[in-house]
Amino acid sequence: MITNELAETNLLNNERENKMNLKKLLGLGLVCGLLQCSTALAAEAVTIVDTGNNKLVNTEQMAEALVGYDAVFFGEYHDQPVLHEVELELLQALYTKHGDRLVLSMEMFEADNQDILDDYLAGKVSEDNFLANSRPWPNYQSDYRGLIEFAKEHKIPVIAANIPRFMAKEGTIANIGWDYKKYLPKYTTAPEGAYRDKFFGYMS
Repeated sequence: MITNELAETNLLNNERENKMNLKKLLGLGLVCGLLQCSTALAAEAVTIVDTGNNKLVNTEQMAEALVGYDAVFFGEYHDQPVLHEVELELLQALYTKHGDRLVLSMEMFEADNQDILDDYLAGKVSEDNFLANSRPWPNYQSDYRGLIEFAKEHKIPVIAANIPRFMAKEGTIANIGWDYKKYLPKYTTAPEGAYRDKFFGYMS
């Protein structure tokens, strides 16, 4: 679990190095930097611990603690439904605080499917059409559909945040065709420090 201090330091470093303006832009995405979730049998039985003070909180209190952040990263085990329930509850709680300033970013959708995702959210295509053309994960219906349907209902933009999966198998950027390089990030950074050391240690 990444601590609040490390996550905040990393966010600040990225903001300085990339000169990114993320003021009041909230995304629910990949790494939970502030709060630790211990799973149980149902969402109402989940124990959520604020690692800053080691106190138990609920999702409403979690949202209140996160209200001043520009971006919120939520880490999950993809195969644990209870965490997806907490994700949805947190998205709903954040929406009550930020309304139309909220943006949802999802790892499970790949950038080349942004158009079909946008069309579904806008009601231009059916759900069957959307799912047939967006390569959703196998547990989409049970674990992620609630996030998308809430976003659709409340007109929350959703970012297809991942690169197309096949690009990860190309080995190097040089092997990727020019027509797909548009899906790569314009800027990347990996500032030295505890966050990067922990990440590389985990990945290795």
